[in-house]
Amino acid sequence: MSKITTQPDPNCTIAVTVYDINTAPRFSYSCTRRSSGWRVQPDGSIHPPPKQRIVKFHLRFPAGSNIMGFQVARKDDQFPPRDQEPWNIDPASGVQPLDPVTWPPSSSTGVTELTFDFTGAGGLLKYQMGVDGNWDDPKIYDDGSE
Repeated sequence: MSKITTQPDPNCTIAVTVYDINTAPRFSYSCTRRSSGWRVQPDGSIHPPPKQRIVKFHLRFPAGSNIMGFQVARKDDQFPPRDQEPWNIDPASGVQPLDPVTWPPSSSTGVTELTFDFTGAGGLLKYQMGVDGNWDDPKIYDDGSE
């Protein structure tokens, strides 16, 4: 994937909270900043407007946590094994990583934010995130075109 040096402002900033193992659900998503037309459900499902599709994920809680993996695929069964390829974006998805500028991120780097350009994504996608070794169930990105 190519490197981008200037970052566009996100159209939607999603705060991610990860709770302890005894809390259900463990992951919670909320849109803390957004352009008109964006909907983000607490389970992480994203429904964007027709344009403006720069999405930023930001870890809100717990302090000191790091994103350890992020994957995008068309279907649940197309995700690679998490332990072998934790940072994987299906090239056919049309999703482009913007931040960190080096993709995939170094395993030694503390990653607390990820920014993606979903403008080239069409239809229904699935994404999943790993935080400190805990993975959330796959979530939906649906631009409504299918």
